[in-house]
Amino acid sequence: MAEKAKAIIKAQIIAKDFVFFDETEEDKLLFRDCAKIWIEDVVPATCKHSTTVRYQSVLRKHLKQFNPRPIDEITRMDVKRVLLKKISTGLSKSSVNYMKNALSGIFYVAIDSEIIQYNPTSGLRLKLTSRNSKPPVVPLNKQELNLLLNTFRENRPEHYALTLLLARTGMRIGEALGLQWGDIDFNNRLITVQRGIVLNRI
Repeated sequence: MAEKAKAIIKAQIIAKDFVFFDETEEDKLLFRDCAKIWIEDVVPATCKHSTTVRYQSVLRKHLKQFNPRPIDEITRMDVKRVLLKKISTGLSKSSVNYMKNALSGIFYVAIDSEIIQYNPTSGLRLKLTSRNSKPPVVPLNKQELNLLLNTFRENRPEHYALTLLLARTGMRIGEALGLQWGDIDFNNRLITVQRGIVLNRI
């Protein structure tokens, strides 16, 4: 059998029809494979829980078009086109930067796996401008604030203390929810903000 296989291979070599390694699409490492390693192993070990959740959202909502593609066939221009398209839709600078950072992390997984030699996002510069500018924040005046507090006191008394705290201190909701009794100095009328709750976690 070995001699027969040898003869067939020799004939194919002579006919210049022999391929030493026929790499099919199934053999290639896909973008989604590297993304899975990155989001399940790398991100939880290096990022906060809230950041991990945001990266999961980025992969699910904005980068899924890369999933079926072999990681070594995605070019710098492919990445740039996708990010420019996201910018043109009016996404915030923060969102586009999260996408770029996610792509960079995923490509580094492929580099560590010795599938590619360079990261297509390295040195990639984009003019991150959002077409949809946010309206300026207009704070409540004294009359409006009193109306808000009175409404809570009369209709939702269980939330009145929290509303009053936010109104008088300017705390973020996560910071207020993260307060503990030891953070409050009643004698000196001081509150020390030491933690915050994001996505139900401190």
